[in-house]
Amino acid sequence: MLTLTSDMKRLILPYILLALLLSMISIVYQRMSGPNYPYKFQLNGASETYKLKLPKTATSDADFKLEFAVPEQNMQAILYLRPFPGGESFDTIPMIREGENLMAYMPKLPSAGKYEYYVEFNNGAKTTAILKDKPMKIRFNDPVPDEILITHVLFMVLATFFSMMVTLLTVRKHPSFRKYGFMAFIALTIGGLILGPIVQKYAFGEFWTGFPKGMDLTDNKTLIAWIFYLVAILMNLKKDRPYSFLIASIVFILINLIPHSMFGSELDPNTGEIIQG
Repeated sequence: MLTLTSDMKRLILPYILLALLLSMISIVYQRMSGPNYPYKFQLNGASETYKLKLPKTATSDADFKLEFAVPEQNMQAILYLRPFPGGESFDTIPMIREGENLMAYMPKLPSAGKYEYYVEFNNGAKTTAILKDKPMKIRFNDPVPDEILITHVLFMVLATFFSMMVTLLTVRKHPSFRKYGFMAFIALTIGGLILGPIVQKYAFGEFWTGFPKGMDLTDNKTLIAWIFYLVAILMNLKKDRPYSFLIASIVFILINLIPHSMFGSELDPNTGEIIQG
């Protein structure tokens, strides 16, 4: 079995710094491609350009307040809203001015319910439609306690960091790969297979909607990565087999490039049943 020399111990710091950098890049990508990251756009007013957002997520405990900071008093807006999926015509909701803001409320939906919507701005001189041809989708979920959600995210961040370490250490044939492989497995187990389902239960009423129960991609990604790490753990119990941890870490990194919550929970507005995820 490989052992650490004093030189190898000193050389671990560059790997840690590089793994932290790569982890931050991965986490930023996951956030920007995920379901909670809003669509950002610019609205050109008469004398100023406004940086605004269209949200993608809301909680089911109250009507959702859509609000834009547009001080230009002659700027008006209309919200076009309809249930998704459905395909019926859009409802029009004029946005009301409150001081420097334009606002309108979306009626709350049950957990996993969705609207699709777009917004049309008009300042008297021109009309600007935001995402009219490809409306934004917003999904409602039941509130998740902050302490559970934060802990889940923390352990998934740790799993990402440890996986980056495993990849770097195995490529460089550094003996610490085994230790970081075990830590990646533990972090993924706690964050993905224990806290992940708890978060989903709070948000959408189901602990697990991946294989074999459903096609929720987030659950399935977690399961695949966990299985690869479990196999690597078993293969390294008695003998060092770095390639098994290298494969597991690469699989984990690659599946995290898939946008979060694809094929996630979705409510059929006609039947009230979850038809996806």
